[in-house]
Amino acid sequence: MPWTDLIRRMRARLLPFHAVSRLRVRTRLLAVLLPTVVGILLATGSITVIFVHRDAQEAQERLGIVQAQAVAKALEDVLAQGRRDLLFFAPDDPEPAAMRAYLERLGALRPFPYREFGYLDLEGRGHLFFDTIRDQVVRVPTEAIGDIRSSPFRLLEQGRELVPGQAGLGAVVHLDYDFTLATGANVAVADDVIRLYAPRADATGRVRGVYILGVAARDLRDFLSRANSGQSLLLGAERGPEARHDFFFDTEGRALFQPADPDKPHCESGGTGSSGSPARSGPEPAFRPEARCKAYWRMVSEVREGKSGILGPSSDGEPVMAGMSAGSMPFAPVRFQSGETAVARVVAGVASVDKSRATLRPGHKQAEAVLLLTLSAVAVATAVIVLLSRAVTRPLVDLSRSVARIEASGELRPIELPDRDHETTVLKNAVNGMLAAMRRQWDGIRSRDRRIEQARLGERAGPDASPAAGEGELFPEIKGAGPLLDRLRAKVAKAAQVDADVLVTGEAGTGKRFVAEAIHRHSRRAKAPFLSVHCGALDETLLLDTLFGHVKGAFPEARADRAGAFLEADGGVLFLDEIQSATPHVQLALLRAIAMRRIRPLGSDRETAVNVRLIAAADVDLAEAAARGLFREDLALRLKALAVSTPPLRNHKMSISALAHHFLKEAGENTARRGLGLSRGALAKLIAYDWPGNIRELKRCILRAAVASKHSVIQDTDLVLDGGAGQAMADETPVAAHRAASPRPEAAVGRSPGQPPLGPRQAALLPVIVRQGGITRARYQELAGAIPQRTAAHDLRQLVDMGLLVRRGSGPATRYEPTHAAVAAGGQATAPASPFP
Repeated sequence: MPWTDLIRRMRARLLPFHAVSRLRVRTRLLAVLLPTVVGILLATGSITVIFVHRDAQEAQERLGIVQAQAVAKALEDVLAQGRRDLLFFAPDDPEPAAMRAYLERLGALRPFPYREFGYLDLEGRGHLFFDTIRDQVVRVPTEAIGDIRSSPFRLLEQGRELVPGQAGLGAVVHLDYDFTLATGANVAVADDVIRLYAPRADATGRVRGVYILGVAARDLRDFLSRANSGQSLLLGAERGPEARHDFFFDTEGRALFQPADPDKPHCESGGTGSSGSPARSGPEPAFRPEARCKAYWRMVSEVREGKSGILGPSSDGEPVMAGMSAGSMPFAPVRFQSGETAVARVVAGVASVDKSRATLRPGHKQAEAVLLLTLSAVAVATAVIVLLSRAVTRPLVDLSRSVARIEASGELRPIELPDRDHETTVLKNAVNGMLAAMRRQWDGIRSRDRRIEQARLGERAGPDASPAAGEGELFPEIKGAGPLLDRLRAKVAKAAQVDADVLVTGEAGTGKRFVAEAIHRHSRRAKAPFLSVHCGALDETLLLDTLFGHVKGAFPEARADRAGAFLEADGGVLFLDEIQSATPHVQLALLRAIAMRRIRPLGSDRETAVNVRLIAAADVDLAEAAARGLFREDLALRLKALAVSTPPLRNHKMSISALAHHFLKEAGENTARRGLGLSRGALAKLIAYDWPGNIRELKRCILRAAVASKHSVIQDTDLVLDGGAGQAMADETPVAAHRAASPRPEAAVGRSPGQPPLGPRQAALLPVIVRQGGITRARYQELAGAIPQRTAAHDLRQLVDMGLLVRRGSGPATRYEPTHAAVAAGGQATAPASPFP
């Protein structure tokens, strides 16, 4: 075997060790020592935490069962007290005055007043019923007792089966009835009660009737809340900030109610969020969990058998209820004795949901101490290893950071680092050689791209693809393409199919009138007249006269009758442009005309019916204007039977090519210069601009260029834009604009951090805004040289979108304040940096 083959085989066998030897020292230390140390410490801490948590969990469960039994015993005492109060009066005759006085005394002596106290005569002649309403005892009229729902008469048969000296407990029922007092006052009752009942016997031992004493379910719920508060003796440990509450359920599984916040016992009860069927026999928040909550139904079954305990995990992992996991809910049965010597029977159960984990706090503290020691040891070991390896690996780290800075800045500057070792010096020289080669190649590519782009941008650009087949013919008024215009055409088509009023909203110059004409042209009123009224161009009196007309002699200048726009457009469409500028008086007149479809000319006493479809246009949000009191809300709702919104041009720039060529064709016909075209550079400049004036501004720009240009193909230099958003791109040469938008290698190009592409006006005013700490739109207009309001708003909105300004407030008082990014940059905005020194 040749010795070269022997070396190759040995290297193949020792390849893993050879690969490890090529790793950095820091990497080897971290890969070997840190996992070992961290693993040992974490394993020790985890085992300790597991034992601490297990012991604390067992203590928590035992304490929870004791507390649940204590709460159940407290409820049993409440029900037993109610039984004793009822049996104390049961031997007496049903006298109204005595019953009223007894109920009032009980209300003053007991923690909460009883809700009902009544007597039902088996012969149906001596029924008496009293109700406690707002701490006042009110007698229910005899004729209204039969209207009580849920009816107390259901307890007659159950009470007849009892012997004197015994009392029964009914289910939780919902009261919902009303009656009229002798004073004429109307009383409505809606509550949930638990009724106790006991028989009244005569001297012969014959049962003559049944006494009923009702306890409000809300009072029992509040009792549980007080029993669960911080001052209760039922708590076996200090309360934590987490929630703890109990809930009451019957033997059929209906969770009748849940306590509210323990510190606010009179607030509404808090639900569990569990899904299930409502329990109509219980109070309002009652529910019955679904059958899939097997742990819950296991708890109900054990309560029926009189058992206490705590829920353990179900075999299939199903939750007790939503938000309540198994193993955290102790429970206990609630029993009731019909008499002092009678056998107690289970009537309900109490379950505690305790998230405070007060008994687990010592274990948690111990676990936290173990975790802290573990993390401290890990931190010390890591620091020692990192400090030892840092000195060895520092030269390579500095070299990698220098390369990363080149990638981030895009500047191909040579790396200048001191020579510390042979390997780092060799690598640094190799990187500098590669950068020099890239600089030479980039210079050649840039020069070639400039020549190609100059030639390409000077060529004639054809219009983009037209809309889908049939759309351009169906809606010639709506030019352009894209999903926004497709949705606009669909809304126009739907609006044309019906005869309801339409509200067209959108910024100024977005073609709201053309949308109105398209709706009219495709509606059933297409052959009827289409009248347009510009509400913003007329004062109040003239606008009323224009809309409703006048009769001869209505005012000194009224020498003849005038029909008005409503009558002239009868059977057709009336378009009201800038409806938001109408005065309140005009708005009221329009509201009446729209609601009744009848008008009254000025000076006339007769109303005339009109059949007019209204299409209104507004360049503001009428709902917002109504909220600020600038427009009638009822009129806005009537106008907005159908709503169509015209998108701003900046949101569908794919339509700019079609619109520009359409306007160029119109301009050529109007100026007798047919055959005009746009160059690619001119089209790119139009697309880069944000068009605060929308389609109207684009049309004006194309017309101005068609008149001023001396060539058949309009170049980018022939286009004069008004400034504002997008001006920075427009001010660059077409080649520079294309180069800035074209993708380039990341290592050789890119703007420096903190240099957003601002226009000249924004770049000049941003430092002023930073120094002053904010600015208003009016102040921005003043500093920029009295520019239009729309342009100033667009400049500020673009700065907000860039994250340099933040908007505060609304309306004329709106302020724009600099963000941390603007302050950190010193408010300076510069042009994109060259990738070369």
